[in-house]
Amino acid sequence: MKKFLTAAAILAALTMTITGCSNNSNSSDNSSSAPQSGVTSEADKTTSEADKVTSDAGTESGSDSETAALTAAQMAANALTAVEWPAMMEIPDAESANMMLSIDPALCEDYYFSTQLMSAQLNEVVIAKPSAGNEAALQEQFDAHFDYIKNGAAFYPAQEESAAGAVMGKTDDGYLYILVHTNGADCEAALLNNPPAEMPGADAGDEGGVDDGFGVDGGDMGMPLSLTMADAAYAAVEWPAMMPVDDPEMINSFFGIDSTICEDYYIANQLISAQLNEIIFVKPLEGMESEIQAQLDAHFQYIKNDAAFYPEQEPSAEGAVMGTLDNGYMYIIVHENGAAVVDAVVAALTA
Repeated sequence: MKKFLTAAAILAALTMTITGCSNNSNSSDNSSSAPQSGVTSEADKTTSEADKVTSDAGTESGSDSETAALTAAQMAANALTAVEWPAMMEIPDAESANMMLSIDPALCEDYYFSTQLMSAQLNEVVIAKPSAGNEAALQEQFDAHFDYIKNGAAFYPAQEESAAGAVMGKTDDGYLYILVHTNGADCEAALLNNPPAEMPGADAGDEGGVDDGFGVDGGDMGMPLSLTMADAAYAAVEWPAMMPVDDPEMINSFFGIDSTICEDYYIANQLISAQLNEIIFVKPLEGMESEIQAQLDAHFQYIKNDAAFYPEQEPSAEGAVMGTLDNGYMYIIVHENGAAVVDAVVAALTA
């Protein structure tokens, strides 16, 4: 079944950067209901154990000398290195945070939000310090989101385990946190480790381009040709935040393409399901051309006829293009200026 990565599943090149927040947008209404009594008591229990977290981290309860030195991102790094997590993505902008978490960064003095890349999983690191006067409003949003995690978010067995292990609490210096993981308590115990851990993936790649590849065709350029074409595609027009997808199972699930019969490929789509953008470059193994072509044909039909649910998705569907390049690579470009993207790729290959 072809589905796009949802907002909860859904940053390019699989990197996470350390980001603070500034109060540059108005607080948004949060229509989520208040937590149920059972969830509230669990949250209160977690909050009341904040002293235990501080103690486990090696600092004295109530002391701000060590705890205050940690930013939200540093605490997140501690949580993300305490146990094994799936591939995670940072949520750096206010619009995405409001959409995915119903938490408004405009209420924050400092924050770090990240979520899993696959909608079939349920993992989050949500840490924020409210700005002065916004303590109650931010707490209400955290309570509502934690209630959703505990009671409404899990649809698959793996998600149920993460929801069951999720914890919420508050540090001595006012940071609120939600850690959604099967071993949430272990993440919580590591939250205030000082010195903090290094953020996973902090040094990976550079912004605005493609920093690693998923294919095998190195060619004369020293890297998979699919990456050269992807870089040209990204440079040709403005794109939303995009995420490369390299797992064969995910590629099959989301795009209906069997990447195991490809010699080289680069596949990416947008992070927000309310958008509709894709980059697909695949070179079939010898003898597999017709099979890959049939898969691309089916996916392109889906893009053109069924994928657009929102008005902003329709221009991308209308501008989507599919074809085969002279070098044998097949492509689908889902963008309102898809033809211009292909022209830029061809120009880059012939330069």
